[in-house]
Amino acid sequence: MLLSAQPDHKFDSICLDEFLRPLLIYNVMVKSGRLPRPVLKFRRGTSVYPFKGLSLGFKPLRGPSKIKLGFLWERKVGGKARELLNLVLDGYKSFKGMTEVFDVDVSVEKLEVDSLEEAQRELGRFEGFDVCMVAIPDEISLPEDMDYYIPLKQQAASVGVPSQMVTYSTLQYGSKNVYVLFNLALNLYGKAGGVAWGLAENLGSEVFIGVDVAGSYVVASLFVEPGNPRVGWFYEFNPEVEVAVSVREVVLRALRAAYRFLGRALSSVVVQRDGRAHWSEVEALRSAFSEAKSKGWFKEDGYYAYLEVKKRVGVRVIRKRGGRLLNPDKGVYLWLTKNTLLVTTTGAPERPLPSQSGLVKPIALTLVDTSNWERSILDLSKDTYWLSQLHWGSAFVTPRLPITTLYAHKVAHLLSLGAYPPPEYAGTLWFL
Repeated sequence: MLLSAQPDHKFDSICLDEFLRPLLIYNVMVKSGRLPRPVLKFRRGTSVYPFKGLSLGFKPLRGPSKIKLGFLWERKVGGKARELLNLVLDGYKSFKGMTEVFDVDVSVEKLEVDSLEEAQRELGRFEGFDVCMVAIPDEISLPEDMDYYIPLKQQAASVGVPSQMVTYSTLQYGSKNVYVLFNLALNLYGKAGGVAWGLAENLGSEVFIGVDVAGSYVVASLFVEPGNPRVGWFYEFNPEVEVAVSVREVVLRALRAAYRFLGRALSSVVVQRDGRAHWSEVEALRSAFSEAKSKGWFKEDGYYAYLEVKKRVGVRVIRKRGGRLLNPDKGVYLWLTKNTLLVTTTGAPERPLPSQSGLVKPIALTLVDTSNWERSILDLSKDTYWLSQLHWGSAFVTPRLPITTLYAHKVAHLLSLGAYPPPEYAGTLWFL
């Protein structure tokens, strides 16, 4: 399905293209609009573009002044590994280097090994470091039964060090690419405990919890204080594949952590569910908020909402210009029902043209349950859109999902692969 967006964001046509039916075109008028774009806050200024803000010298919002970095590679790629390391630290072209851009002193211990089997034994030498990098072969170049990524992640976790894997193709082709170098420095900074930017304005609620299920786990990621972001994650064993059976327990842990972060009873909480919510989850969340009230973590008249965030959407939104079909602007929204909206969290200006995979995909937001049905889902959609622009894994392209459900999904995926976070990972973005 294609929704055509004119410059004033009036959607005037819908095309349904199904495999077993002819193309049908309907002329309709659909209620729509565009959400305001968030302004990002840095230590010394604001900008809507992360790369621009940091490149102008605004400096990261919060983080360490010193980082102890370990870098391990095989002897056969030693030359390229050293080149990449130097360019990450000292800069290349418009990227001024991690040391200057992120205002951090980076000390490095280099470790060269003859094989990656030896690497698994030697990673223990990085115990006590803030973060480590490991150069590994590209997955596509390995036999199906061979994997270095997860075993090395597990080994680094066993000594309490967040890890960043760097593929051989990145060493070969990305060492003189500003985008690759900047994002690599950004990820290292986040995994070492830094937060590069926050939001210059408050969100509509004070606490956001993302929930996702993968493998045998349900994960809740916590986000509070948008001006000085704090992120946490919690997980519980979950016997079901798609239904978050243990959602009550994991959300209660997130609520307790939010209460401790803020030092007071919570007045407004939004729980964002990746994918479709089950009716049993609604009852479980009501029970969780009831218990949180009894413990003094959540106010008696506090507001809560349970919001589905669905990424599997068959609709595409397009922008027409001079007969060309382009990606829509970020933040365009389309009402489907009173409690369901489509929102384009990616698109122009960063991605004005469709890629080889086609037009950008919107996300669908559905309000499943709430303590106050008078509050419009439009307010919740603006918060969701703004949270999608906060991702600290890239300074150039934002993800479709808000960081709440995105980070819950990342943690759940790593857990399902057997990569468990040790206590030392608390307060870091180890999953980037």
